[in-house]
This record gives sequence, structure tokens and C-alpha cells, in this order.
Amino acid sequence: MKKQGSVQPKPWSEIEKLAKAASVHIDIGFGGTGVLLKGGLLLTAKHVSKGRVSFRVKTYSRDWLDATLVAEHPGKRSWWGSNQFAALICFRMA
Repeated sequence: MKKQGSVQPKPWSEIEKLAKAASVHIDIGFGGTGVLLKGGLLLTAKHVSKGRVSFRVKTYSRDWLDATLVAEHPGKRSWWGSNQFAALICFRMA
């Protein structure tokens, strides 16, 4: 019986549709991925961008978009000493 106010999980077909709409392929010498956010932003890992301030990405629908650096997460040293704990970077899509 469904509890009032409870959220039901989405079917896999809906999750796949959302993931395809939000994911991009980044190919700068090797493959990587990023996630499209509201406001025309792209979030990916620093190692995927390879230190570049701009590059092109391909959507699931095979459209090409330009990405330009907006901000880098300052990083946070993890408990095991790695500086890559929060190695994120944000780009604006055009």
C-alpha cells in the first residue's frame, strides 16, 4: 500500500531518458563525461578538462556545444591525504 506523501521510484526508462538529456561526452585526447546543470552549466572532474579553459562537448543527440571555464572547486584534502577529493570544475555552455 502506498503511503500518503511517499515518493515512488522512477522506472528505468525514465531514469535513462533523464541521464541522456543531462550527460555530455568530452573528448580531449581520451573520453570523459560531464553533467549539464541548470543555467547552461557543465560540471565535470578536473582531470577530464586537462587544464583547458575551453573545449567542445557532444550531447547524446550528437549536438556540439562550446564550454568555457567558469570556476574550479578549490579542492579539499581528504583524510587519506589526496588533494583530489573534490576535484570538480564548472564550465558555461554556449
